[in-house]
Order: sequence, then C-alpha cells, then structure tokens
Amino acid sequence: MRKTATVTFAEGRRRRMTSRLAASVAVMTALCTASRLVPYFKPVSALIILTGMWLGPAAGLMTGALTALLSDFWFGVGPWLPFQMAAWGTVGLAAGLMSPVLKKHRAAALLFGIAAGAAFSLIMDIFTVIWAYGRLTLPLYRAALVSAIPHTLNYAASNFVYLVILGKPLGEKLKRLSDRIGSPGETVISDQATR
Repeated sequence: MRKTATVTFAEGRRRRMTSRLAASVAVMTALCTASRLVPYFKPVSALIILTGMWLGPAAGLMTGALTALLSDFWFGVGPWLPFQMAAWGTVGLAAGLMSPVLKKHRAAALLFGIAAGAAFSLIMDIFTVIWAYGRLTLPLYRAALVSAIPHTLNYAASNFVYLVILGKPLGEKLKRLSDRIGSPGETVISDQATR
C-alpha cells in the first residue's frame, strides 16, 4: 500500500524534502526551542520568519509548528498548544510565501515581523477567550485584544529588534544553506509505506 502526504506551495520549481532540508529544519527548530528560554523579549518568531524566508514555506511551517510542540514539553503542554502551533506555523508559512519581497526589501521584512507579532497575539487571544469563557464571541474577543496590548507590543517589538540584529548574519548563513540544498520551490514530502 502506498501513502503520499503532499504539501505544495506554488513558487515555481519542485523539490523533494531532502535529508539536508530535514536536518536544517531540525536545527532551526532546536534553535527556536532553545530561544524560548530568553526571558520575556524572545527571538522565537524572528527565527521562524528567517527560516521561512530562506528555506521556504514548508520549512517555515514545520519549524513554527514543531517549535511550539517541542518547547511545550519543556514549558508544559496544555490546551493552548494547537493555537501556538497554528500561530507560529502560519508565521513561518507566510514568511516563506512572501520571501521574494521580504528578501528584496529589508523594510518589508521588518514590517512583516511587526505584523507577525500582532498575528501571533491575535491567534493566541482566540484561545484565551475560549479557555476563559468556554465560547468565542466578538465582545469577549475584543476585550481579550485590549487586555493583551502589552504582550502584542512586546511580540511586535521583539520581532523587529531580532530581525534587525539577526536578519543579515543569520540570513546570509541560511541563504548559503538554501543554495546548497536547492532553491525553495514546490515542496513535496512523501511517505511510502511498506507493502
């Protein structure tokens, strides 16, 4: 029996999930997971953005989702986990899909970092309302958004600062790695079961 799980992103060429790309995702996931130990002003989302930008949307998605999953074993797994996985995975995916613009214009990458911080907070605030009230309504969600403004500003500012600091040096390393792996394109992950 043959099973195939496919993740496709229309960027042009097609490339298989190679062992080098899988290892790169593993290293970036480990780095992101460890970066959650930085107190309060964390570089996690900025690292996920850089992964998506330079290694492609699938790598960004996997790095974001796996970072949430693995780091929560460290910090405590709870019902927020699917929301964290969705939030960071979406950030990595969007960075990969927007990579041509983000690579070309540094200001666009910095603005994307700010927007990604806000998006992370918006997704996590959905969980906050559901967890606290057992349902999601617009008035409750608005109240959660207002009460989360300090956190949202922190997420946006930390992304901006870490993209300024790490964008060029880490971006250059990830670009070299991406050149060795092959240009990010349509990524296919295939899993063939034995007969």
